[in-house]
Amino acid sequence: DEIYAQLLLDAAKHPANYGDLPSATLRGEQVNASCGDHLQVALQIDDTRVITEVKWHGEGCVISKAHMSALSEQLIGKKIEQVMQLTKQDMLQLFGFDETLAPGREKCLMIGLVTVQKMIARYLEN
Repeated sequence: DEIYAQLLLDAAKHPANYGDLPSATLRGEQVNASCGDHLQVALQIDDTRVITEVKWHGEGCVISKAHMSALSEQLIGKKIEQVMQLTKQDMLQLFGFDETLAPGREKCLMIGLVTVQKMIARYLEN
């Protein structure tokens, strides 16, 4: 547990792909009203529907920031259809969590993926 806690803290303190992406193909935002987590995500997608760049920023707890950081690294190089197949289990595995994560923290864990999948769903509808 201490190893996972340290990994989470490190990822939250030094997040990957943190910042803005002015030329983004897609932008999305999500707020977790129960705890105040707030994320804004920008994706650059090429003509083959591959994510070539991810940037994000926001405020939130260690779990939401660390998982968004790790997710942002996982997204680069993936086709958007692959991203739509990602699940809660995939997010848990990023830091070695199992199903025992407290229910109240699940929204913190999922806010990044929910944001990205909603953005992509809107994109695919058009």
